[in-house]
Amino acid sequence: MGAAFNSEGPIRDRPPLTGVYRRIASFVGEFRGGVALGLGLSALSTLFFVLLPFPVKLLIDGVLISDRLDLGPFGAVATETTGDKLSTAAALAAAYVVISIAQVTANGASFFVIARTALFMIHTLRSRLVSHLRTLSLRYFANTSVGELIFRSINDARSIQEVMIFGFGTWITLAFRILLMAVFMALLDPLLTVVALLVVPALALTIRMLARRIQSASQTSREHMGGLTSHIEQTMGAIRAVQVFGDDERERERLESISLRFVRVQLRFRWAEQALNIATVSITGIATAGVLWAASRRVISGEVTVGSLWVFVTYMQAIYQLMNQIMFVFGPFQDAVVGVGRAFQVLDTVPDITEKPDAEMLRPFASEIRLSSVGLVHDEGRVALDGLDLVVHRGEKVALVGETGSGKTSVLNLIPRLYDVTSGALTIDGTDVRDATLVSLRSQVSLVSQEPLLFSSSIRDNIRYGRLAASDEEVELAARAAQAHDFIATLPAGYDTSVGERGVKLSVGQQQRISIARAFLKNAPILLLDEPTSALDANTEAGFLTSLEALMEGRTVVIVAHRLSTIRSADRIYVLDQGRIAESGTHHDLIALGGSYRSLHARQVFDPGPDLEEVTPSAR
Repeated sequence: MGAAFNSEGPIRDRPPLTGVYRRIASFVGEFRGGVALGLGLSALSTLFFVLLPFPVKLLIDGVLISDRLDLGPFGAVATETTGDKLSTAAALAAAYVVISIAQVTANGASFFVIARTALFMIHTLRSRLVSHLRTLSLRYFANTSVGELIFRSINDARSIQEVMIFGFGTWITLAFRILLMAVFMALLDPLLTVVALLVVPALALTIRMLARRIQSASQTSREHMGGLTSHIEQTMGAIRAVQVFGDDERERERLESISLRFVRVQLRFRWAEQALNIATVSITGIATAGVLWAASRRVISGEVTVGSLWVFVTYMQAIYQLMNQIMFVFGPFQDAVVGVGRAFQVLDTVPDITEKPDAEMLRPFASEIRLSSVGLVHDEGRVALDGLDLVVHRGEKVALVGETGSGKTSVLNLIPRLYDVTSGALTIDGTDVRDATLVSLRSQVSLVSQEPLLFSSSIRDNIRYGRLAASDEEVELAARAAQAHDFIATLPAGYDTSVGERGVKLSVGQQQRISIARAFLKNAPILLLDEPTSALDANTEAGFLTSLEALMEGRTVVIVAHRLSTIRSADRIYVLDQGRIAESGTHHDLIALGGSYRSLHARQVFDPGPDLEEVTPSAR
């Protein structure tokens, strides 16, 4: 089904629609109860719809023209009507009303049931999409824009509703009505039925000619809409940078360019859609004229009654109108199928971080984290780690430093298996992390990063994300440990205060304290710190380090730091260079060594201070 269906990577390949139809059928089968009820009500509505012209036929033939109620091919004479024609007419009119109400009631019930089923389908498909996305590694998200994934999770997942409404609520219902009316028409007059249905091959050829164009335009349209969504999401997510650094005219032109490409593709889609509608109406119009001429000859010759002709023409016009409706919803239906196919494409992406069938529960951390000849290569061939050997013992505080791109954060990502090693092995207490269950591995790891990673919810919910079963008292204890309780208490809603989108209502220092409180609440033995103070000013950092030191107490810590002030007390510091260890030792050992670490330190410190002075020759 295409490369994008087999492994993680950019979702650019277009899924073949034949496969999509099979997937839709399988997915719809999970809701067979609602679908069957909806179609059953639709069939009942269709039966009433087909019976609706017969009271009028009986009125014309048995009351207005003759004195006998005759159903023609459907039955013999029912009764004489010479006694009270007005009473008979009233009874037939009442029958017409009853059938009409029954038809519209069954039709409305059918639509409601199908729409209700479709809403649950959207809920199920969207939930599966988001759940599946959570299983994919960082490699996948590095290759796919957030805006594209949002569009697929919301708009494309919602397309299953259009598939249900247009496919089951419209196409199947209309096709069943056409078939049933065609049978009744054949019973009334086989010859005229053949003439009327000669239009079907022409319509089928028209659909075949235009369907591919509609499908292609729909696919391209959705791809452009995904790009537009991604652009707007990125702009809004970095609004401060856009307002400060952005050129209004340039930003406007970029947005207009992306939006206009979408408009042009949409116009191609709409033109193909309308071309199909025009062709359908034209073909059915010509066929109607031919049937009317042939029918007139048969009425004049006495082969068909006026009432039967009225029923036949009513059916014929209804069939042509239904065919027009089918053609009218063909474009939206194909567009919806394409959308659902894009949603299935994400679901079919195979995670590259998976558990083995015999994965074992990782025991509580007791000894060491070891990286043995670890290599990590990203999709584009960029080497992040190259034969790295590194050990972190229980209770140690180990720091990773180096230039940007040296591989520091890659090491952090490997420990909870956000990535998998390309070569070598990463073990915890001798167990390869690839042999352990993800839940047992990640339950032993906490993370505090340079971006606090807050959700648009309350402070309480953000802290409780560390352990969802925690009580309010435990949340408050964690906040106190992180020295966040005092500022939370000053807020009008306290712990129920909303932090806003990505924590925008709080200062950066407050956001980081919330993330530390979350880590306190989780109370995992392994703590990963990814430049947690990089976004803080000097004054905020000083107070923040106190909270951070409390969090590190008694835990095994791996910290990536750009500011060397945060790692002076580390038991061991590794200096990485192009994915390899260039130097290792304590802060003082590395300063004395006079290599890369001393150079990094010198760039951050204007005055050498006591740390440098104590290792200079004169001091010794």
